[in-house]
Formats: sequence, C-alpha cells, structure tokens
Amino acid sequence: MKYKTKPYKHQVAACEKLYGKDYAALFMEMGTGKSKTAIDIASNLFLEGKINAVLLIAPNGVQKQWASGQIPEHSPVPFKIQVWTNSGSRFRKEAQEDFITAEISGQLKWFCVNVEVFQTKNHIRKFIEYVTNNDTMVIIDECTRIKNPAANRTINILYNLAKTIKKGKKIIDIQPYSKYRLILTGMMVTNTPYDLWAMFEFLKHDYFNCNYYAFRARYGIEVRDTHPGTGRIFNRGMRYDEMKNIHKYHEEGKAVSTIAYIMLTSESNVQFILNNPQILAPYKHLDELKDLIRPVSFIVRKDECLDLPPKIYERLYCEMNAEQKRIYKELKKEFLSIYNEHELTIMNKVSLVGRLQQVTGGFFPYYDVEGKPRVEQIMSSNPKMNILKRDLEETGTEIIIIWARFVAEIKLIYNELKKVFPEKRVELYYGGVWKEKRPDIIRDFKEGKISILVANTRTAGVGLNLQKSHFHYYYSNSFSIEDRQQSEDRSHRSGQQFPVLYKDIIMEGTVDEKVYEILQAKKSLLDYFRNNTLKSFIGGIKE
Repeated sequence: MKYKTKPYKHQVAACEKLYGKDYAALFMEMGTGKSKTAIDIASNLFLEGKINAVLLIAPNGVQKQWASGQIPEHSPVPFKIQVWTNSGSRFRKEAQEDFITAEISGQLKWFCVNVEVFQTKNHIRKFIEYVTNNDTMVIIDECTRIKNPAANRTINILYNLAKTIKKGKKIIDIQPYSKYRLILTGMMVTNTPYDLWAMFEFLKHDYFNCNYYAFRARYGIEVRDTHPGTGRIFNRGMRYDEMKNIHKYHEEGKAVSTIAYIMLTSESNVQFILNNPQILAPYKHLDELKDLIRPVSFIVRKDECLDLPPKIYERLYCEMNAEQKRIYKELKKEFLSIYNEHELTIMNKVSLVGRLQQVTGGFFPYYDVEGKPRVEQIMSSNPKMNILKRDLEETGTEIIIIWARFVAEIKLIYNELKKVFPEKRVELYYGGVWKEKRPDIIRDFKEGKISILVANTRTAGVGLNLQKSHFHYYYSNSFSIEDRQQSEDRSHRSGQQFPVLYKDIIMEGTVDEKVYEILQAKKSLLDYFRNNTLKSFIGGIKE
C-alpha cells in the first residue's frame, strides 16, 4: 500500500483487511481516521488500474471538508476534485458537466456530493452518468443517513445507482453500476441494529438473505401497538418494563402462549426473553448479526487505538444561508466604507470582527436607540446549528462539551439540543449560571450524569477538571489563544485515558476561517490586530 501520510496501526489493519473487496464497511469511531483510510483504499485501487473515479456521498458540508481538507492532505496519488453544485455561473455548471464525462489521465477523479441531493430524482441522471462512464468506487460517509429503507434518498442511492431488475413490484436482483462500494460511520448503529439493513443492502443486494421486515423480526423483539390518534396498528420495540412483565407472568405460572397473547408479541420473543434474563434492550441474536457483517467490516473504538496522538483536530465546514450572506456582506461594506481609512484601536477591530462572528453564528448584531449593542436571531435555517445537531447524532452515548463565545449562541445551542435530544441531559455553564449552582453541575458532569455541557471559555475554561469528556465542539472561538488552550486542557490533562477530539464548526468564506487559522498557529489575535488592517482580516467586498 502506498501512503502519503503515515497511517496508524489500526488504519493499516483496516486497509489490509478490506483492500480489494468489492464492498466493505468502516465502522471507526470519531477521531480514528476513517476518511484517511477510505482515501488510501481508493488511491491504491487507482494505482492498480482498478478504478479511475470516486463518487463521495456525505452530509452537506462534510463533502466540502473532504474536498478541501481530507483528500489534499492524505491522497498519495494525483487527483482532480469536483464538488457538486446546482447553482452558480454557467461556466461552473459546464465545468461540472465536463468533469462527469471527461477522461482524466493520471489523476483520480473525486466527485463530492451532498447526500441531501438524493432526496429527489431531479439530478440522479448525472450521478448515473458519472458512475457508468468511469470505473467508479462509491463511498458513503456517515452512512447512517441511508438507514431508513423507506426514505427517498435511500431508495435513490440503493436502487437508482444500479441496474434494478424487478418482477412486478418485487426486486429480483440489483447490479451496481459501481465497481466498488464502501460505507463509513463513527457508530455501528445510532439507535437500533435495524439501521444495518439498508447500509448493507447498498453494499450488496440481499446481504442478509431477507427483506427489511424479516430482518426486524429476526433481530428485534417487537410488540404490536395501536397509534392513539389514527388507530393504525404498528410494531415497536418492547420496553424494558414490558420485558419485566414477561418474567412476572412466567413466575405466576402462565404459559408462553398466554404471555405472548397478553403482551401482543410472538412466542419466540417471549421464550428468548425468558432464556436471556440479562437483556436490557429489545434486540436478539446480536452475536449472530456481528458474525454476519464481520467478514466485510472493520470495527474499532478510539480506546483500542493506542498510537493516536493526544489531541486530534477536525473542521466541520458549512455555508451561510442567503439571509446571513446578505447581512454579512452589508456589515463588511459598512465597516470598510466607514473605518478602513481610519486608525483603529485594537479593541475597535475586535468589536467589529466580533459583530461579523455573530452573523456566522446565526445572529444579527445592532445598536438600539440608546446606543447599546443588541443581537437578534436570524430567523431562517441556521447552518452551524444544523451541522452541530447532525454530527452529535454520530456520537452515541459519549459525553460532549460544546464551547461558544457569545451568550446568545450558548442559549440557542442549549435550547435546540434540549429539543432534539430529550433523552440526554443538557446543562449550561457560563456567567449567567448562578455561582451556587455551578459546583453541582461540575459534580454531576464528573459522575457522568450530564450528556452535553454547553459552556463559555471564560467561565468554564479555567480551573475545572472535565476529563469525563474527550469530545469537544467549538461553535465559535474567542480571540484569545489563552482561552482556547485553557478550554482544550479541561479534558486533556492528567487522568484522561483517551485522545481528545476537537471539532471546530467553521463558516466558509468568513472571519471564522481566519480566527481558526491564527489560533491553530498558536498566535494571539490581539497581536495580529496590532500589525494588520481591518481589511486584511475581513477581506474585500466581492460583488
């Protein structure tokens, strides 16, 4: 195998196990380098002349991170990248059309596409054309996005990127147009083992030798229930209290058939629960399921990767929505027209750039009639919040710390995550939290009672030991390198047993990029402002 960047031992093991297989799965925990592993596998297939193109499908924003970061950093072979676009100039669209059909000698083609495009069939023809015109490997990153077999995006990817042979409505066979297929996720399953069926159906039709409903019957313990509003009968997973009732009925001497009738489940489910009193979740035969997927899967957790560096950095890119772009551009224009020719103090520059930062976080900064600074939430889809929520879905039961600079951001994150993850305990830790309450929050965090801590670096970044977490997100950064280092070291300190993963959410084409760049260079932005103009930091105005 040829590598550009030196692989860790687990990455070598993954390549050795999966290289050359027509289809495979990388179940590698966040921070263990699954993207690099996939790039190494694809690049070496290219070197052997087995492929000349990759179709990379990933959630919106992630595909751009592959294009701008992962592929250039790790590819050991020459490459040409095209990021899918359905907007922009005619020139860009024509260039994309040329890329789809062109033969590019000596370079591996990477077509990076966001999975949301597959919600409709509007553009499926272009992707079929790309896959069929080239010797292609299809890679799906964060493949839990196709876990629902009834979702449009899943159907379009599974059955329209292949020759699907039907007899009536029944699918007889699926012959993929791609030569190789690879799925990636940081979690083997996000909620249930049921998620695996569609993922492996993409890899190979009828992988489990059964349809989705037979798969659920084989590996789930379900009961029949009735929707209270519609009266519709449906199957759901058996609750833990219902499992306890089965044992109670059995102790009372009731027959298995009677218990099954009372509990609205099958006799085999009742017998399985009685034979396995230790189970807590409504699933069965999981060892069998693991054995079925093991031949084409590589599974690794971070605590098994002993040669990982103590700190791992990743970036999550997103793009401003239309309203943010309008506000951001107008503020830049205002700043440059009013202040560019003036000698500004460092704090003037900090204040102006901070206002632009607030826009990237989803807020409009303004001054009220009394001249006091205020912020108002931009009432449209928030790209940073969307990418944060989506990424958190991949973290499972991990304990998370989310850092943000502004109070409005902290409150927004807290309220949104409380709604999206009602099963998780989310807590705030910033200047607005009563000092009397803070010790209780930290105690509960250390005891693992808090799933997500949303914090400000000035308040929680100093003097606290938060080794319980090794997953940090930065929704926004302050301008202080000391704040950044102190917040990182809340978890990266004596007693931490695992490498710590730091993910920065960065709005493309904004001050976020400059702030991140300077902080990663271990420089102070205050020092930078002493020696540079406002325009050099925020850039000019593009019409």
